[in-house]
Amino acid sequence: MKNCKYCGKGMVDEETSCPGCGAPQEVKQSPKAAPVKDISNSSLYEYSNMGLFKITIFPNRISILDKRGGLPAMMSPKKTDILIKNITGINIKGFLKHLELTMNDGSCREIPLIMGKDSEKMRDVLVGLL
Repeated sequence: MKNCKYCGKGMVDEETSCPGCGAPQEVKQSPKAAPVKDISNSSLYEYSNMGLFKITIFPNRISILDKRGGLPAMMSPKKTDILIKNITGINIKGFLKHLELTMNDGSCREIPLIMGKDSEKMRDVLVGLL
């Protein structure tokens, strides 16, 4: 229960105008929930190898940035395999899930999944670098 600030008559808290004088009343808004933070672009870990590569692990992907300027040419599976071998020392055949190559122009390319021990070794080496 609250009182009208103009005439002093009692009124229910939810009323928007006074029943006695008709003056508009302020209605308290319920506090809004804080916006949910998007963590998909918040990096969990970062690693840089002598300034040549920057590896960033996100909640939903791994990003490898080649700082030498070679990634625009990395459009074939063979060249991607060579890049991964240069960084980790692991010779893989094919691609890995959630591995994303960031090109020098800022565009990204996600690489599809192959299952098996090679993908597990790759993940372990990248996490070990961090």
